[in-house]
Amino acid sequence: MGSGPGCEDGRTAWLDEHEPPDEEPPEEHATAIKEQLNRGTYLNDCNIESSAAVEICAAIAEGQVAGVTVSLDPGSVQQADCVAEKVREMSYPEHPELVVARTAFAPTL
Repeated sequence: MGSGPGCEDGRTAWLDEHEPPDEEPPEEHATAIKEQLNRGTYLNDCNIESSAAVEICAAIAEGQVAGVTVSLDPGSVQQADCVAEKVREMSYPEHPELVVARTAFAPTL
């Protein structure tokens, strides 16, 4: 999606380049990332219809997005790419370990 790797590819690439973690990131770190993704205000910038179902998976480490995948139904590839770029542009809390965060927005009729 967009100009970078998808969620699972980003996760795999990050894990290939880093030592396996001794422990999971603190729960509050993962929660902060999920809360940021759950706000969803960035969807407005991509003209996502309220009737669309949206699923986002983002692999985030060290405050940077390693990969993101966006699924829209209905929606276009351009809209999914736009959402992926918005997710990549956001600032995230920094932690040396990788967090894979998923969020979904149900369509409103």
